[in-house]
Amino acid sequence: GAPTLDVPGAVPWRKAGIVYKKNEVYLDAIERVSALVGSDGELISGRVNGSIQMKVYLSGMPECKIGLNEKFMMEAESGYQNAASSAMEGRPTNVAQKACRSQVALDYIKFHQAVKLQNYESDHQVHFVPPDGEFELLSYTVSDSRNFTLPFTVTSWYKSLGRTRGELNVKIKADFPSSLVAFQVITWIPLPKSTVKVSMQATGGKTKSKYVDLANNQTHWKLSELRGGKEHKFKAIIEMMAGTELGGTSSGEVWEKKVPPLKLTFQVPMFTSTGLRIRFLKVHERSNYQPVKWVRYLTCAGDDYEVRVKH
Repeated sequence: GAPTLDVPGAVPWRKAGIVYKKNEVYLDAIERVSALVGSDGELISGRVNGSIQMKVYLSGMPECKIGLNEKFMMEAESGYQNAASSAMEGRPTNVAQKACRSQVALDYIKFHQAVKLQNYESDHQVHFVPPDGEFELLSYTVSDSRNFTLPFTVTSWYKSLGRTRGELNVKIKADFPSSLVAFQVITWIPLPKSTVKVSMQATGGKTKSKYVDLANNQTHWKLSELRGGKEHKFKAIIEMMAGTELGGTSSGEVWEKKVPPLKLTFQVPMFTSTGLRIRFLKVHERSNYQPVKWVRYLTCAGDDYEVRVKH
């Protein structure tokens, strides 16, 4: 028979005749935040890698439309409008659009092949006939720190309590609305190689002795939940072996000169660092069914979310 692509409106990524008893669309906007934060809590450098992940269980040949909030829009002047569709995939955006401060300057955005790019330019909406099942609709990167906010303010400092003892303090505050709650907020705390004992205390969360991992020179502090606006403090008293390095300085004194950074891992549902919001998600199909639609947001730590320790 004739190739199916000759059928008007046929798309290579979706076959005709798909049927579901229950029509459903799931949209997950996920942002991974990487950061290097100074000991004073100020951001030194960072970036957000975001994506919109979809699970689509829809009958027939649906057309979907998604509206992103204006804050997140790329200007029409970004040099996109003259480019051929294929060249546009993943093109870095230019300076014209970065000049508009109320908007998030995207370093990079990449669309699934199903997205009709000319619509995105004309009405700032993402139009597409979705593939069936799971796929990534788009992904983007933002590295200008004026265009994203960190979910937490974390400060940390270390002080020596003599040749073989030291004290490491951490303070963490949730900088999002009190209607939101972060989960699994874990601070990974470095320890000197010569550590023999650690005693920990905190105003919230867990500081179990089994968290102390001398083999990997670290311990951690775990807040299973942290509500927006709340602040907690942590203190570890670190005891070290009295052995000295060559030249007569104790290993604690050597470590004190160059304390490694803390690492943070976390998940904050219903929050986006860039302020991305899905204004609407519309589905139109000839048979006019009304699908069930779910939209979720999640911000979590990227590969490296580090906080320097003042010493």
